[in-house]
Amino acid sequence: MSSYGVDPLVAISEQNHPVADLARDFLAGGTEWSIDDWFLKRTKTHYQGQDMNDNEAFSLENLTYSFGSSETRNVRLVSIRPFYFRGFRDLESPINLDADLVTVDGKNSSGKTSLAEAIEWLLSGNIQRRDQGDPTELADFVANCFRPKGQKTWVECNLAVDGETTTIKRILISDYDSKKNSRCSSQLFVDGKEIEGPLDVLDEFFASVAPLLLQHTLREFVLKYSNERPKYFEKLLNISEISDLIADAQVSNQRHFDFPRPGGGKALSDWGKLTEAISVGHFRSVRQFSKLDGDSLREAICGSLIQIAADKFATKCKSDIESCISVIISLQEQELRRRFPALQDFQPKENFSEATFIKLSDDSQNDRLQLLEKARTDYLTALESQETISKAKVSIAKALEPLREAQLIKDEEQQICPICVYQPVPTLTKERLDDIDLWTESWNPTKMLLEQTWGEFEKAVTECLKVFEDLGSLRNRLVPATLPVDSVQAIGEIANDDIFEALVTAHSDANRELKTFDSKTSLALTELKKCDPELDIRDTLHDALSLVPTLQHCAEEYARKYAEFQQYLNKLATSDEEYRTRKDWLNIAHNRDQLILDIQWEAAKDRAGNELSNCRELLIAARQQYLGRRQKEFNDGITDIWSKLRKDKYSTFGGLVIPEPRGRGQKARIEVKAKLSSNSRTQEVHALNVLSESQINAIGIAAFVTRSRLLGHKILVFDDPVQSMDDDHFKSFAGSVLSYLCDNGFQVIVLTHNDDFARDVTLSHSDRESRISMEIQHTRKRGISVNEGNRSVSGRLNKSLAYWDDGEYDAAWVRLRIAIERLYLLIRMKRGTQPFEWRKWKKMSAEKMWKRCVKDLVFRLFPEIAPRLCDIVFMTGGGAHSRQADGETDFRSAVGIVRELQSKMQVGD
Repeated sequence: MSSYGVDPLVAISEQNHPVADLARDFLAGGTEWSIDDWFLKRTKTHYQGQDMNDNEAFSLENLTYSFGSSETRNVRLVSIRPFYFRGFRDLESPINLDADLVTVDGKNSSGKTSLAEAIEWLLSGNIQRRDQGDPTELADFVANCFRPKGQKTWVECNLAVDGETTTIKRILISDYDSKKNSRCSSQLFVDGKEIEGPLDVLDEFFASVAPLLLQHTLREFVLKYSNERPKYFEKLLNISEISDLIADAQVSNQRHFDFPRPGGGKALSDWGKLTEAISVGHFRSVRQFSKLDGDSLREAICGSLIQIAADKFATKCKSDIESCISVIISLQEQELRRRFPALQDFQPKENFSEATFIKLSDDSQNDRLQLLEKARTDYLTALESQETISKAKVSIAKALEPLREAQLIKDEEQQICPICVYQPVPTLTKERLDDIDLWTESWNPTKMLLEQTWGEFEKAVTECLKVFEDLGSLRNRLVPATLPVDSVQAIGEIANDDIFEALVTAHSDANRELKTFDSKTSLALTELKKCDPELDIRDTLHDALSLVPTLQHCAEEYARKYAEFQQYLNKLATSDEEYRTRKDWLNIAHNRDQLILDIQWEAAKDRAGNELSNCRELLIAARQQYLGRRQKEFNDGITDIWSKLRKDKYSTFGGLVIPEPRGRGQKARIEVKAKLSSNSRTQEVHALNVLSESQINAIGIAAFVTRSRLLGHKILVFDDPVQSMDDDHFKSFAGSVLSYLCDNGFQVIVLTHNDDFARDVTLSHSDRESRISMEIQHTRKRGISVNEGNRSVSGRLNKSLAYWDDGEYDAAWVRLRIAIERLYLLIRMKRGTQPFEWRKWKKMSAEKMWKRCVKDLVFRLFPEIAPRLCDIVFMTGGGAHSRQADGETDFRSAVGIVRELQSKMQVGD
């Protein structure tokens, strides 16, 4: 936003505080913004431990709202060209607006509002009338329905900005549709360069506010019920958005239930059910719990659950929650078994868990089988080595006898081995010979190795045997091998339901699928129990283990169906109040971690709610501060413009009063006061209840002009501003107000359907050099067209010459007559006796004007010209009553005489 913007929300958004975050969120969110989203975001922030400690304290003293600035830019609208926008088609040239005062007049439905909205759409990219209207009726609102295929809708203008020309062009990409919140999209170009980022033309050149007073805006202000008219001032004072935010910035404690913890909330709901069902008072409320943190909260929840179990269920629990849970589960199971004795035959003896099967995963079992195979291989290798070495040892032992007989070895001496004569060291001792003698029986090293490898093999077999025994046991614990017929019949009589049928079917399907698993597991156990290293049972073991996923699938499916069935039985059993309450207790106890998170979420919501309340109070205070600063400026400005518009004797504008907001919505109140005078005293009353429509219209215009002046605008566009005014106020607006604005540096563009008002403007400003008057028309053939010269003398003369050059001689003489009538009227206004009311001459012909007054004035001042004027007026009747128009020489001579008289009389244009 520019440095002279006044939106209080923008000033707030520039601070470092949650209220600034709220303001930024609201400003960026547009029509899709919701307080719920902001509240949820702030709750998450508190829930994650990111509080507002890092934010500076918010102070209203830091907020500045300044109307006007030394940096205000001097902006003038030079020309505009709508192309297939609304009622426009392809204009021959841009509409020239380069004057201090521009009037555009035409009949109703001639296109004035389309021109105003072309300016509005070019500057903002939106059209307020469409945004606030019926989306079905106003779909495809921007583009002209006769736009040729392949052409785009656009509006282009030239701005003079501080003396430099800037060209702005907006091209329509997609039009409004029939949805309520639809928006049109467009692409912006500045000086022929496409703007990639978000450039806001209003921010850049017009202090974020379009300098237009649109017809429907003022009409609503004038015609709406009095209690709705202050909305006009809310928009003018830029508080409509902050007021909307204040109204929306409320999330009551009752609405906290609408914001459950993402992915949670059930545990808190269960806690609510339990606390409603019990009458003991040993538990804290959620709000009390939310004041605790971490371990203290966990301890408090567990303590409350234990106390409830002791008081409500008369259990003798230990002080730890897990023991208490076990006791309550046991009580529930006892109750179910009491009511449904046959249930134990259906119940898995072990709860299904994926963690159980992780221990039986391929990797862990492959390791065991590899160890078993290695132990078997090591033992067989040791056994083979022992046999080989034993044969060699026996042969050596037998060879000792011949050596002894040949006296080559002596038992009592230490000697050199006759086989190892290359070793000069005595290696053959008595002890060595004794060992060799024993080789015929055994060799200790190989015997020890054989015993060791056998032990490893037995150990590996034992471990694998345990795995398969556990696997077989697990199978029976997870899926009962058989269901007794009596039990099935007994349960079926009680639970004649599809859920029970599904359980029986799941059991049957599981046992059918596990038939192969049972046989292969049994075979593996048989082979392992043989403990025979000569048997290679790897394939047998692998085959059995490969079916573990089948067991897991069957067990999981049966467990799921049993859980559904148990839930069904639980419902049957919950007719017993204590059983039902214990069930609720268990739900909470099992999910107490979730309950802790839910309570912490509730605490975060409380903090976010307190924060939101604080933000709302700050917004209300900021709005009131802002209004207080604006009040005097608006009062003075409106009074100034009002005094130029109205000279009422008994009722006048009194001022804007801004009382303290009140009520549930803390709505801002802007009261417009009037002063009513009588002979004895003056009384202040609500202006919008007692003033006439004309007076209310004047207040609306005065407020708009005041706001524009304070914003630093240099352009003012009025779309039919004189609705509900009378003739006197036409003149005061055309004369006093427009003169005041133009003389104070404003470029004023006025669009009107009122011919009298258009004449008032052009007559009041006939001496103003920088002035353009134009006529706007809408035809089937051309759409909207805007033509200059429909009011001034010189413009009408130029138009008559253009007709002549085009061969339209009768039309040229008619236009010349109209120029003369304009000149005669100006002569009477400026040179005749005063006061003079031009409307008395409104339908008077040139001949009557001449006879009534102009003849005397012209003869008195310029007697040499006067005789020829009667001839000229006579010639302008050419073409009427089958009379032929005079020729070119007479025509151009007549135009020159009229110009000469206008110059000599110095009556303006």
